[in-house]
Amino acid sequence: MQLPRSLIGSASTVAAAWRRQVTRLIRGGPWIDPDAETIAAAAAPGLIVLNGPSPLLGGDDNVHAYAPLWELGKAIDAGRLTLDAAGRAFDDALGAPWSLLGLLSQASYRWLDDADRARRFLTAMIEQWPALDAVGARYTMGSRDGARLWDLPHLLKYALAQRGVAQPDLVRPLPPGGLAALLSRAAN
Repeated sequence: MQLPRSLIGSASTVAAAWRRQVTRLIRGGPWIDPDAETIAAAAAPGLIVLNGPSPLLGGDDNVHAYAPLWELGKAIDAGRLTLDAAGRAFDDALGAPWSLLGLLSQASYRWLDDADRARRFLTAMIEQWPALDAVGARYTMGSRDGARLWDLPHLLKYALAQRGVAQPDLVRPLPPGGLAALLSRAAN
């Protein structure tokens, strides 16, 4: 998985970079810069932070995956951008593994409460799961310990529960067939 360099650094540095990205979006520019410099996740320092900022991580360099949607949410809350206008950013976030990670943050409930958006999010997660899972035990919700993505309490599990996946299935290892199999079981 490739990560934009703008996600890597201290929490404050990454937040500042993504505030600039949000301003660019507000002015009609692209949400995700297709020419942004990227780095392989394996070469990125620290952990991949899904919820934050976290005081437990201090000023260490990490991958702050929550930052894009966190900063977008702050702009919506401040009235600088409507949720409808920000919908383009949500759609763009579905297109790459790294940007999907931002939708796992607690700041993203607003997006996944909409049934159509949640369905599209789940479809994208199923498609991108191999790349996300291949990263291994580098994910965190803010602690100093890395874990595999499935082992953390994030909004993917919220979206799955909304689609009828039973709570015990959300804490067990994924079945053969992964997320698609889990959703298929819930539909039956």
